[in-house]
Amino acid sequence: MITQQDVKYLGAECMLKRSSLRSQLLLAVALACCAILSAQVMIRYMWTLPQFSHLALYNDKLEIKRFKSVLQLQLKRLQNIAYDNAVWDGSYTKALARDQQWFKDNFMIGPSFQHLSINGLYFYDNEQQLLAGMSVDNNLQPITVAMFSAPQDIPTKLLISTEEVQQNQLMPVSKTSFIKVNDKPAVVISQSIAPSLEQGVSA
Repeated sequence: MITQQDVKYLGAECMLKRSSLRSQLLLAVALACCAILSAQVMIRYMWTLPQFSHLALYNDKLEIKRFKSVLQLQLKRLQNIAYDNAVWDGSYTKALARDQQWFKDNFMIGPSFQHLSINGLYFYDNEQQLLAGMSVDNNLQPITVAMFSAPQDIPTKLLISTEEVQQNQLMPVSKTSFIKVNDKPAVVISQSIAPSLEQGVSA
């Protein structure tokens, strides 16, 4: 026999079971969402972000290689300019004669700097005394660079001594140096003055 009170109890129990089932479903959905989010976070941190980091590092390496290649080309170009103007009978005989005016007339002119894309050109004799020299800014306006005008102020590594040429079996000697000129980074190519046949005492 079922009383009215019993029906109410059964109804309440049934509602409790439904509520519990709904809670379980919500919990399952919430856990599933958390699992999906956790998987996405793990994928991002374990795979996506490292891939981006690897790609950025690869691009950085490519940029460094490009810069290195461009720098090497520019250095080679400057070294060729220095060699062509220093290892030449014309420069050699005039340097031996200390013909300063000849160097001024032939090299210390604006178009030469523009054509060669350089900012400075200096000639020294075998006693490391200045024969002629000039520096210009990017607008080809003359600028003063005291360190190149006074040999005693020039870092030793920039000048080439007669001893260095002798140690090189009287063959031309070249140096490449990175320095600061008027607080700006610059590259200096030093080349010993020699005859066109290359072998000879330094002028």
